[in-house]
Amino acid sequence: MKGAVRRGNRRTDNKMTKAKKTASIQNMAMTAVMTAVLAVLAQVAIPLPTGVPITMQTFAVALIGAVLGVKNGLISYGVYILLGVVGVPVFANLKSGISVLLGVTGGFLFGFALLVLFSAIGSNKKMAGAIFFGALGLFCTYALGCLQFAFLMKTSIVQAIVQVCLPYLVKDIISVIVAFIAGRIIRGLLQKIRR
Repeated sequence: MKGAVRRGNRRTDNKMTKAKKTASIQNMAMTAVMTAVLAVLAQVAIPLPTGVPITMQTFAVALIGAVLGVKNGLISYGVYILLGVVGVPVFANLKSGISVLLGVTGGFLFGFALLVLFSAIGSNKKMAGAIFFGALGLFCTYALGCLQFAFLMKTSIVQAIVQVCLPYLVKDIISVIVAFIAGRIIRGLLQKIRR
């Protein structure tokens, strides 16, 4: 009797181990896919005279958080930043290198990590909560972006807000809301696939 129980426990343990490995592989694959999605959508860019282009990055970053959650979302975004820093042209307008992080758009790239974080937190809330956390992530992104832009361009914070925040605000709010909706749909599909 004890032998049968042990064999049963081993089978259950083997099934659980296999399920964990499968989930881990799926998580790694989705993390890589979302990094690639961000790299591609960053190239959908309209250059502006300020040096801060209109891009689809905000949508992609919010989508990363909404689909992957905090841990995998931050890993995905970190891989994107690392790829760009080591020379892979993944930043907007096919740019790369540490100079991008230290340039006029760098503050936004730093702030996007917070947008991933707050989008991940918001993805588990009802839509009103999701929008609140998305807005908080956008605020952090804009704050860091404006501060670095103002510092490098030797301009006031108000001037920076007018130049590099206000022109993007409506597009970014819509991007975050659409990312939450898309993220819920994608997560639902992934759950069905995993069953």
